[in-house]
Amino acid sequence: MLGLYIHIPFCNQICPYCDFYKMVASDKTKESLINALLQEMKLKNIDKYTFNSVYIGGGSPSCLNINLLNKIFSELNKSIDLKNLDEFTIELNPNDITNELINLLKKYHISRVSIGVQTFNEKLQNIINRPFDKNILNDKILKLKEAGINNINLDMIYAIPSRTINEFEKDLDDAISIEKISNEKNTLDNNEKIMEVFI
Repeated sequence: MLGLYIHIPFCNQICPYCDFYKMVASDKTKESLINALLQEMKLKNIDKYTFNSVYIGGGSPSCLNINLLNKIFSELNKSIDLKNLDEFTIELNPNDITNELINLLKKYHISRVSIGVQTFNEKLQNIINRPFDKNILNDKILKLKEAGINNINLDMIYAIPSRTINEFEKDLDDAISIEKISNEKNTLDNNEKIMEVFI
């Protein structure tokens, strides 16, 4: 079993809880890094390996424009049989999901998406700087399923400061009613930005 992980270190905004390497960057910077990434894949001769899975994470890969994402998928498709992977995953920000993006994911046989929901609670969304509309997300998930992408993971944070047990249970109920859940504990060590909200 061999898997390929591709890290896209870009986001539309920086969330105070996230410890992964990421940055807000210009289109020029994004394009330069993607070109370097594709060149590195050629130098590493990834076509000589038989991969069972590919995972594109971040950051937030979905913050790349459609042309850059298409460029990545197209190059991968030259070296890897994407259609016959056991699993092909990409991480998505709820606000980045569009019909155009869904069509692109379908074209390149993405079989699993991991959506960074974190919480459905509007108060907590504002605290962690991750606002989105739950009803709109429900519609987007239905469109993903209509496109044949039925393996949908929702990333949830379970240790946001000030959250009550009832609020957490409501979040779980909302998530379970939609799809699979991946719970993550929010680490506050050395995380001054998010702690300032409660001090």
